[in-house]
Amino acid sequence: SSGSSGSSSSSSGMEILQFSKNQLYGTISSSMIENLSNLKVLDLSHNTLSGTLPSNLFWHLTNLRILDLRTNNLYGTIPSEITNLSKKLDILRLDSNEFTGSLPSSLFE
Repeated sequence: SSGSSGSSSSSSGMEILQFSKNQLYGTISSSMIENLSNLKVLDLSHNTLSGTLPSNLFWHLTNLRILDLRTNNLYGTIPSEITNLSKKLDILRLDSNEFTGSLPSSLFE
């Protein structure tokens, strides 16, 4: 539970969520950001987040310009749904994690 108040169906006007260089740990879940459809910057770099990236995470972040998840303990494959971001995404930082596989080629089209 996020501890936030208000309607869970409403969308937040927040555009920047920056929690880099903290001591955040745990997994990233789509429920954390499902009401942040206006988000343009998501920076969770330099933490100790772990687990895989949920594929439905990228359905909510359609306005994202910068996604920075570098220097965490994330692993697994990068979901093909990340291509949903490619129309607006300017910066994608996933380095210094334990991802396997390849990026979907459609991300570069």
